[in-house]
Amino acid sequence: MITSCAYLANMFFTLVMEKEAWTSRLSSFSSYFLRFRNLGSLCNHTKALCLSAAAGHAPMEMAQIELYDITAVELVDSLPLVRRADPHNLHFFDGAFDFAFTAHLDDALFPWRVVEEMERTVRRGRGDDGG
Repeated sequence: MITSCAYLANMFFTLVMEKEAWTSRLSSFSSYFLRFRNLGSLCNHTKALCLSAAAGHAPMEMAQIELYDITAVELVDSLPLVRRADPHNLHFFDGAFDFAFTAHLDDALFPWRVVEEMERTVRRGRGDDGG
């Protein structure tokens, strides 16, 4: 039988480990998105789409580097950062975004459909002038 003290200690340990995993994941996305920003591919007014966003690590880091227009979707809601949408069949207009990202392409049921949707929803030929 687990005592209440042992139970609380186990819960605390679990929370600490989850926080460390969350922080580690955020850090990896941060360095990734900073590279894109430093190359000029991302700026404050970039309209970003994050597909298969899971719990929201990637959109949270996009916000940390001061992207202001982020849309994050997943098969299930993970509010407040991630809204429900099927990454295989997005409800966005063609060319609605400047940048699309997914860290979970290998988890998609039909990865080629996700790639097709990313290509369809990202504006083609965006240069430094935003056009």
